[in-house]
Amino acid sequence: AFVTGKGVPAAKAGTKHTGLMHITDWFPTLLRVAGGNTKGSFPLDGYDQWDAVTGPQNVKSPREEVLCNIDKLSNNSAIRRGDWKLVVGPQQYSGWYAPPKLVSDRVLSSSSSSLVGAPTPPNTISLFNVTADPEERNNLVDQHPEVVKMLLDRIAFYDAGSIPAWSPPNDPESDPKYFGGAWMPWR
Repeated sequence: AFVTGKGVPAAKAGTKHTGLMHITDWFPTLLRVAGGNTKGSFPLDGYDQWDAVTGPQNVKSPREEVLCNIDKLSNNSAIRRGDWKLVVGPQQYSGWYAPPKLVSDRVLSSSSSSLVGAPTPPNTISLFNVTADPEERNNLVDQHPEVVKMLLDRIAFYDAGSIPAWSPPNDPESDPKYFGGAWMPWR
C-alpha cells in the first residue's frame, strides 16, 4: 500500500487509484491531511488529491493532464491527458521494454537487452492510449488526428509560458577530483 493509515477509509484498502497524479500534487494533498491549506499562498501547480485517493471510486482526480517534458535542446516533448500520451521529437527506438521478471520472492530481473519489437524508423510523433495499451506498442497518431492536434496545442500552451533552459559553461574548479571525488558546491 502506498497510502495507508487511520485517515484512509477501510473501504479503500487494497484498491487502486487510476486517476492522474503528479509529484506536485503531494504538497497540497499532504498539507490538507496535516490540517493546513494553501489559501494566501502563491498559485500552485499541484492539486489536492485527498478526495480522489480516499473517497468513493467515482471521485475523479482533479488533474486532467501531466506535462512530461518540453526539451528544446533535444527537440523532445511529451504530455499525458486522460488516457492519451503524446510523444514528439526524435525517438531512439520504436519497441518497448519487457516488464521485469521475478527471479525469487524478492529479486526482480531486467536488462536493457529485453527490448521487444522489430526495429523500425523512429517516429517524430507518437500517440498512445496508455489505458488500453500500457506498453505503448500501438502508435495511434494516424487514427486520431484530432487528439494529436489537441495535445500539440496543449504543449504549445505550456511552451509559450516556459523559460528557456540555460546551461552555464563548465568550471574546471568544480571538478570532483578537487573534493575527494564528490560533486559539491565549490564557491
